[in-house]
Amino acid sequence: MTIHRISIDDFISSDYELIAIHSGLEDYRVAFFLNQALGTQLSKCKEEIEINTGQIPSYFSHYLFEDCRQDIIWNLASNKTFFSTNSTSPSPLFKELNPAFFTPIYLLPELKKVDFILKIENTDHNFDLENVIDKINALKSITTAYELQENTIKSKNNLIF
Repeated sequence: MTIHRISIDDFISSDYELIAIHSGLEDYRVAFFLNQALGTQLSKCKEEIEINTGQIPSYFSHYLFEDCRQDIIWNLASNKTFFSTNSTSPSPLFKELNPAFFTPIYLLPELKKVDFILKIENTDHNFDLENVIDKINALKSITTAYELQENTIKSKNNLIF
């Protein structure tokens, strides 16, 4: 009798591509320009991506397009959000001001300089990722875009959305 061992790695498939996008634009404008350049129809999801960092839940904007013709799912997510904290000043001089401080929180903390993540799911070996990156880099409003290697990302669980 033979014994077959199955590893959990046998079931993990990376049938998605990741593109890092650097841009100073708002998320809705980046989605608009990507729609024009790539022929997609990214639209904002009602539910944002929720990540619990410590005790505070963080919310990241999320745009989605499901291409039924090619069976590809396009996800655009912001990599950065801000959490507001109020300062309690011990000095009575600044008691009325009570300034708020904004702390940045990242979807992928190891990629703090990346503004947006474009996740393209259900890709196969015929998918032309370089062409997509070239089209994104041709946009004047995008500083740069490049492929992210899956093995360099430590917080892969944050990409499950």
